[in-house]
Amino acid sequence: MTLQQRLEWIRDTKFGGSARKMSLGCGLSHSHVTAILRKLRSHSRAAIEIDTLAKIAEGAKIRVDWLLNGAGIRDIDPEYASSLGHSVDYPERDKAVQAALALEICQEAIDRVVSYTYPDTVDAARLTRMDWLRRMEDADNDIKSVPCRMQSDTRSRIQALCGGSKPAL
Repeated sequence: MTLQQRLEWIRDTKFGGSARKMSLGCGLSHSHVTAILRKLRSHSRAAIEIDTLAKIAEGAKIRVDWLLNGAGIRDIDPEYASSLGHSVDYPERDKAVQAALALEICQEAIDRVVSYTYPDTVDAARLTRMDWLRRMEDADNDIKSVPCRMQSDTRSRIQALCGGSKPAL
């Protein structure tokens, strides 16, 4: 299955065949999603921005590795994702957890960040999704002996799977 076929499968299976629903579910513009699909139809090895692929994986609740190369487990474990619950106090943290799962950051690293109690000097409610995700990536990098550990730098691995440095659409 090519990247184009996997993206079309995501559109058809996860979003009812609608590029518009896919764009809304992944936090992308409709024109961006249709441009990606059109570009891949004409050039099967076209470069797509890493952040775009991460958003699609997160929105579709699938693993980035599967999206990039069709390897491994496709879906994020919904039982684990739902066990994290929703936080009224930290809404951006919930989005970061979904992104971390899509990026295959260790569950232990995610749990460490989610369960950490921040001191009064840190307004955790103001942290952005990227702030939370960086903390999860840092925790993942600190865990050396966990079997689910991906590699020392998740973003570098994604870039390597995409064929080098940050490709653009």
